Amino acid sequence: MKRQPEIEVYLRDCPTERLVAWLRAAIGPLEDPVEAGAAIVYPSAIGAVVVTPCIEDGPFVGVWFNTNRSPWTTDVDCARQAARELVCTVRCDPGQHFPEVPRWVSDVFLEISGVVEKLVEWPPRNSM
Repeated sequence: MKRQPEIEVYLRDCPTERLVAWLRAAIGPLEDPVEAGAAIVYPSAIGAVVVTPCIEDGPFVGVWFNTNRSPWTTDVDCARQAARELVCTVRCDPGQHFPEVPRWVSDVFLEISGVVEKLVEWPPRNSM
């Protein structure tokens, strides 16, 4: 499977301290964080990791690995590891793992909670 140029996942109700500890375990040491608007950038040996709390004013934290040198090939690979190791709900782009989702559909995400994986609409249409 071809490696994605960047990886992005969304973690629900994951404390920052636990997230940062997981990042260090997964990718190695992080340099001192730098605030960038609503986001926090953690420089690392593999590239910048951008953490954005309160996605859409909700309980999700966005984690964007702005590099093609992450240890994961796809968003789904990263999300599965994060859900397992952080014991939280994780959402990501379903990508090529779910060919039934047309590439032009941008509001369908894979949600992983424990061993349960399901496709969800995010944000739900009735919430707007």
